[in-house]
Amino acid sequence: MDSRIFSDFPMGLDEDLLKVPMENRLYYQPESNELFINLENYAIRCKEDIEALYANVENACASLEKPVYCVVNYDNFVTVSHFIDHYLDMIRYFKQNYFTQMNGYTTSAFLRTQINNTLGKQKEALNLFDSLQAAEQALKD
Repeated sequence: MDSRIFSDFPMGLDEDLLKVPMENRLYYQPESNELFINLENYAIRCKEDIEALYANVENACASLEKPVYCVVNYDNFVTVSHFIDHYLDMIRYFKQNYFTQMNGYTTSAFLRTQINNTLGKQKEALNLFDSLQAAEQALKD
């Protein structure tokens, strides 16, 4: 039996049930030359969160030895405001060095607006769509 049941503190079930290891958040599809990055339920709350994301994407892209199309799932993505600039720097780096094109998507209209407003203030262009299908179709167009 899990001893957390008897604790006065939160059990941390959200971490156990929702946390996807970073290495399982990247998937490369060679037929379409697309790298999928799943940031669903991912939170950037500290420097280590950005470093983990950066290192895993860098390793995946460097091993491919060619530019790729990138699609990012932003459903329930969260970042602390003072890490936005670091996140944007990372996006710029990957766009310049590894991505032919980068599209993102989230099913949440609120989150799409929030991301667009935040990134718009930073003058960063991110093609953000309401579905995976729309993001992939935009890569083909």
